[in-house]
Amino acid sequence: MPDEQTNTKPSAPSWPSRWGNTAQIVSAIASTLGIGFVLIQLSTLQKTEELRQKNVAESAARQVYMSYGEAALRYPKFASQLSETLSAQKDPVEYEQYKLFVGHMLFAYDEMLGVFPDSAEWKKAFDLDIAIHTKYICSESPEQFDQYYAPVRKKLMEIRKNCPVQAGPK
Repeated sequence: MPDEQTNTKPSAPSWPSRWGNTAQIVSAIASTLGIGFVLIQLSTLQKTEELRQKNVAESAARQVYMSYGEAALRYPKFASQLSETLSAQKDPVEYEQYKLFVGHMLFAYDEMLGVFPDSAEWKKAFDLDIAIHTKYICSESPEQFDQYYAPVRKKLMEIRKNCPVQAGPK
């Protein structure tokens, strides 16, 4: 009897044998595309969140600045050259109001310059507003200005460098 194994033709490969490798390759490609899609979504989500945070910061800074603008409308003498004539000896209550007004202004510009650090327009507006209050800035302790961020603090220190030297007690 002849050996049956030698006379038989090899059978045709089954469907899983024929297409199994192809299915694995397609599955790997689909997985890679899925991971890529997830990474793109995460990147988009991160950019959206950064934009949202920037918009919230800008909105908050504008609200603080608008509050300062309202204070300037309510107390125009504090926002004008008339403020240079104020002193604690004349009217201590009014002088305290003035100090609070200047603090409000500095805080408003601190916020605006923090959100828009490269804005020439906001820097120019700050320069114009702060120039009115030079006498007050020169009369205050420099440590008081440590509460502000670098751009405002730097401007205040520049102003203080040009302050007239106060004569000490004799």
